[in-house]
Amino acid sequence: MPTWCRSGFASVSCSVHGRRHPGGSRGVDRVNPARSDFAGPHLLTTATANEIGRVGQAFLDTARSTVERLSISQADAGREIAFARIQPPNALRCPFQPPNCDPTAKFRTMDGSCNNVANPLWGRSQTPFERMLAPIYNDGVSEPRAASVFGGPLPNPRLISRQFHDSMSNPLAGSTHLLMEIGQFISHDIEFQALSQGYAGANLDCCAMPNRPGCFPITIPPGDPFFPPNRTCINIVRALPTPPLDCTIGVRQQLNQITHYLDGSAIYGSSDVEARDLRTLTGGGCGFHFIKEMAQVA
Repeated sequence: MPTWCRSGFASVSCSVHGRRHPGGSRGVDRVNPARSDFAGPHLLTTATANEIGRVGQAFLDTARSTVERLSISQADAGREIAFARIQPPNALRCPFQPPNCDPTAKFRTMDGSCNNVANPLWGRSQTPFERMLAPIYNDGVSEPRAASVFGGPLPNPRLISRQFHDSMSNPLAGSTHLLMEIGQFISHDIEFQALSQGYAGANLDCCAMPNRPGCFPITIPPGDPFFPPNRTCINIVRALPTPPLDCTIGVRQQLNQITHYLDGSAIYGSSDVEARDLRTLTGGGCGFHFIKEMAQVA
């Protein structure tokens, strides 16, 4: 296990989610209901994830052409091509190659590989999320679902949120703010979805260009109690596509950029590169920066 980070009066930023990213604070999603939510976590999508996303898109194009060639209905497309376990053409390279595991290794890997030596890719960073239920896409392969089981259009998701969460404040007796924080930490330790980006790694403004690939904006209905009247759209960016872990031709899957295990990856990182970046490599210490506000309080 990596050395625990040390701290003094300075605020330690050995957490991988707290370290600096290219572009300063652009990658931090701060909710400001009076403005556009154009800035967001899509800037934190890694180069590795983007490369897998490009391969995933090629797999999806192959899946669509397979569905059309075999005249499979959209309703049956996902189930049929998953059951067939079609191998990709030679031109498509699988991005998930099993590593060589050393069962006698003293320490576990930073990226989660070889945690299960019989299935060394299980739980590794930069691999697809596992599903308990098969996805339902509008075209059977990739497009977000748009119709209900009765055939009509799905209701507005923001309107549903307002109906089910009609109170802006509902404190839970006997619990402190720390309950939310530990839940947030656990979430950030086991999942970090890779989101689509625009040209040259820029954020996507899906409210301005709703039909752009990777976009799925949500319309804000009139009279919303949280958003001001001038806000009419929530900028929702889709996750990057990825092939399934076995790289058979199938429906759209989503990529987890960090290890799937509850293993402290939010502190230590999910790759050897991140682990090195978070450390001084001197005396077992980790990198940190001094926060002026903390110094004033101290």
